[in-house]
Amino acid sequence: MNVKVRNTTIAIVLAVISTLILTSYLNTLRAEITDGSEIVKVYVATAPIPAGTAEAELLLKAELTEMPKRYIAGDAITSEADIKDKSLVVSMTEGEQLTKNKLRRESVSDVSYLIAGEKVAMSIPIDEVIGVSGNVKAGDKVMILATLSPGPGGKDMTKVMLSGVEVLQSSGDSRTNGKVPASGGIKKTLTIAVTPAQAEKVVFAQETGKLWVALLPADGSGSFGNSSGQSIDTLFK
Repeated sequence: MNVKVRNTTIAIVLAVISTLILTSYLNTLRAEITDGSEIVKVYVATAPIPAGTAEAELLLKAELTEMPKRYIAGDAITSEADIKDKSLVVSMTEGEQLTKNKLRRESVSDVSYLIAGEKVAMSIPIDEVIGVSGNVKAGDKVMILATLSPGPGGKDMTKVMLSGVEVLQSSGDSRTNGKVPASGGIKKTLTIAVTPAQAEKVVFAQETGKLWVALLPADGSGSFGNSSGQSIDTLFK
């Protein structure tokens, strides 16, 4: 046997051995991953999926994939029925599991998915002045001030009522469709997230006085203590 044939033979043998070792390793790894773990089919994105994607297109870009149960999210989608009449709330990347908290019913308001914890969404009427010249947008934090006439002690008073209130939506009044009403000015509303107790304060102040909105710094650097309020007695002090 010449050197060339011998080297070729050795190379073939080494290649076979390497293949066997790799196959054995992959089989061992696969066994370790699936050993003692139930296999479940879940919907996984096969390509990037943008937010807002509805049922029909969503089913084209996500498919049932077998995975060990221990690697599956608790609210993963396992049935097409869970996708029916729903659309994607957030964008998904390829390989990401589709979960229930990423979907919303088509008939449900987007705002309802923005409310966190024990809060509710409520709207207050604003105009260009009260609404900081239209500069308050969804995601901003605002301070709400109330002016009561008369206020505590029978005197008119303005006081910071709430601070750090999250804005969920800022929009034109749907009743006017953005048209200028006979009274002049475009009616607008500010939808905010508040606790039930805060909602009571806002409604009471709106019904008995006047509300103003102040925009807070985007970086959250604003530090505001508990103001005692302003009346005619303190205005020029």
